Amino acid sequence: MMLRWGTGDGINPMDILNPRDHLNPVAGARTDSRLPATMVQTVYAGDFFTAEAVFIPFAEVNELPEQGSPWENRSLNELRRNVPVESENKPDGTEGAARIYTTYNGWDAALLYYGGYADEPLLKYRNGSILPVYERIKAYGFNFAKGLSNGTLRGELAHKEGSFYGSGYTIGVIGFDRNFDNDGYLNIQLFTDSEGKEGRGFTYEASDKYFNGDLKSGFRGTHYGDDSGGFEVFSEYYYADGFTLKSGIMLIYGKPSTVWGQYSDNDYVYTEFKFSF
Repeated sequence: MMLRWGTGDGINPMDILNPRDHLNPVAGARTDSRLPATMVQTVYAGDFFTAEAVFIPFAEVNELPEQGSPWENRSLNELRRNVPVESENKPDGTEGAARIYTTYNGWDAALLYYGGYADEPLLKYRNGSILPVYERIKAYGFNFAKGLSNGTLRGELAHKEGSFYGSGYTIGVIGFDRNFDNDGYLNIQLFTDSEGKEGRGFTYEASDKYFNGDLKSGFRGTHYGDDSGGFEVFSEYYYADGFTLKSGIMLIYGKPSTVWGQYSDNDYVYTEFKFSF
């Protein structure tokens, strides 16, 4: 099951229920690629609010990239060359999350809670080797969205605590998107966190439609405060009911020591055929 609770478009601080695909974590210049997880979901719809609870019987976390993988981060690669790094073991515990959301006068608002494991492991030194250990965390979030005449204003705030985050970690996102009368589309978001410039930046997307709306083309990306990021040019062609063709080019830039720049050799071209029935 795939479950995304965030209102942010691409930057979703509370979307931590599904693990990241470590074989290719970059789904696009603004989004990551996630894997389905086993979940039990229950929903209560009241007159003034809706409550949703999720139970994950088998904890799902992000796996470490294989040694030599294109998506192995720089620090992990250097560590593995000097110290043995043991294979990580998935935690045995369970995870859970809850959300309460409501709509009032055109505003959508939600309170969120997550109790489970951090997506990434802490690397601890034990008996001459490095052991990846997944620590339990708690996360609290709030998000909102307001529909306007031709667009949407949205925002999200999350605070996460536990030994993985030390004294705690807070991240916020606010953005706006607009649909134009000629099928044009524009989306801009700003994000910042409590750790510094590596967690600050903005995302963007601009696109238009052609051939009676069957072809959508444009560009999108993410830029971080350390001057790294990703830029994507894309096209999506809706040929018939259930059939979609997607293609594009993904470029990654920045210095080798930056968030995205360490993956600057991973530029790629993609083509995807999708048929739904």
